[in-house]
Amino acid sequence: MVKSIRRILKTDKSGVFEIFHGELKNAPMIKACPLNMECKPYDTYDTPTHDLFIGEIVETYAEEAVLTDGKVDITKVKPLLFDSYCSLVDSDACFRYTQ
Repeated sequence: MVKSIRRILKTDKSGVFEIFHGELKNAPMIKACPLNMECKPYDTYDTPTHDLFIGEIVETYAEEAVLTDGKVDITKVKPLLFDSYCSLVDSDACFRYTQ
């Protein structure tokens, strides 16, 4: 289910971002982001250089502009992927797949 960001806005105490809280009530999300995925922690893996957090997506909040047929269209979001070169090369090609 995708929920509208506009219905549940609050203000960040720092005043830097306008934020909102979703279903979990403990993770502020930034209103200006066209897509927010609220996650519940599942596991953490320690590596020599950093920690890797694995989460379960509890809810997705998206603006209409990033949806196609009611689903998130990754080619409209064009996220920066730190584990991939997709955003630096041809992000559209990286996200093409068949269902």
